[in-house]
Amino acid sequence: MNVQKGISVFAFLGICGAALFATVPLWYGLWQETLFLTTVDITAHTLLLMGMIGIYFANAEKLGNFGLISGILLIPGFVFHIFMKAASGFFKPILFEYAPQVLANGTVPSPLAEIINVSMILFPLSIFLFGIAIAVSKMAQRKIGFLLMFSPFGFLVPFGVFISPLLFSFIVISLAYPIVSGKNKNPEWSLQG
Repeated sequence: MNVQKGISVFAFLGICGAALFATVPLWYGLWQETLFLTTVDITAHTLLLMGMIGIYFANAEKLGNFGLISGILLIPGFVFHIFMKAASGFFKPILFEYAPQVLANGTVPSPLAEIINVSMILFPLSIFLFGIAIAVSKMAQRKIGFLLMFSPFGFLVPFGVFISPLLFSFIVISLAYPIVSGKNKNPEWSLQG
């Protein structure tokens, strides 16, 4: 497998994650907070992380140093966000059932609280910075970078919880499709490795 195929696989997984993430508002509207919704959301975010890595590596030269820094921040941003989703979806119900005294005052115990706080800062910040890197880059999809900058803040507008996943999914598909379709090829990637 050459580097181009590997990056295309990551971008394709990002497209799959975006398609799955776009369905989260539907599931949320039907069942609210459930184990199924949490599983779909975590799976979608894991695939989106792989897609964002593919998008970065396919455009690393065009994104420059700022793109490298924002790309590096994306990984812990997504990982902390995925863990926050798992903590609220899987661990918190277990604590409610087996250790209700831990959650008696309405706060999440340490270290879960710290992870949630870090995630609430790092995840939107990393996506915002990656959006800036795309917007100021030499990429053909630079205008998508402006949308990416504001996508993590969609929850601030009315019905944003339902709009933000759709917007983010559109952005990831727009950035990953040229990689998967072969329109974004780099001649150096043809090396066997």
